Amino acid sequence: MEGGREVATVEGNINFSNARFAEIADRANAQNLRFQEFSPESKGKIAQALQVIPEKFRPSLESSPFNLQATLITPKENDGKPRKIGLIFLSGTFGTGLGVGHASADLYRKFEDEGIGFSLSIGSQVSADTVDSNFSNSNAKSATEKAAMIVEVLKSHPVEDLYFVGHSLAGMDMVATAALVDKLREIEGMDETKIKGI
Repeated sequence: MEGGREVATVEGNINFSNARFAEIADRANAQNLRFQEFSPESKGKIAQALQVIPEKFRPSLESSPFNLQATLITPKENDGKPRKIGLIFLSGTFGTGLGVGHASADLYRKFEDEGIGFSLSIGSQVSADTVDSNFSNSNAKSATEKAAMIVEVLKSHPVEDLYFVGHSLAGMDMVATAALVDKLREIEGMDETKIKGI
């Protein structure tokens, strides 16, 4: 956590060395993000949101720090287009945050003319990103970490319509992630944002 923020930008952005990023480099920004702990302020809100998970499956928020990594792509400047769409790609097993970043670039490019506000690719809880930290050993815990990260991104990049894509293992926790994001956005007062598809 840096400066009270839960999501920190990882130093050294390597994304634009990939050909898929190079195609949008003139009109989009790419950031590598790392999410490692819940802030004390957000823990209460997350605990409240966890009521959507059946009690016997609810994860503890008191566990060790985790290491969730992602790639976020946003428009470079305000070109007058509405920024109404947020796309979230959740990676399957072994997909690292940077390794699946090209999915953000592909989604961004596909929906660019429809008013995309951001595209976010989140790595798997069982990837090389987690080698030196405790990895999430339950779908509910992984969904909680991902939902908290997504809501932090929404605070900086508000959108109207939110869409989720889950690959393989992430398909199993995508429904819980979406439910938690929906509850957290309600708690945070983000009434303008609605989940439109998973």
